[in-house]
Amino acid sequence: MPDGVPGLPDPEDWVIVRSAAECIALLETREVLAVSLDHDLGADVPTGYDVACWLEQAHAEGRRVPPHLYVHTANPVGRARILAALRGLAVKVLTVG
Repeated sequence: MPDGVPGLPDPEDWVIVRSAAECIALLETREVLAVSLDHDLGADVPTGYDVACWLEQAHAEGRRVPPHLYVHTANPVGRARILAALRGLAVKVLTVG
């Protein structure tokens, strides 16, 4: 979770998830105001890019996506892939870190 970025929810308001599947499940069942994506979530598991693709598809289908998206990965290739997937969304996307 990024820290010290204006407009971010307070740290105690974040719900921390550890997998792409857990993140998508939360997005499908709750109103989420902000998401911060990391690319690398472990070996041989879906990544933050998979969540970004899910968000892109949800947006294309007319479903609500969080109005604030942050990308906090240290992986430069993963960051570029996530940003490319989110490019068409009508939301604010910031890179952090």
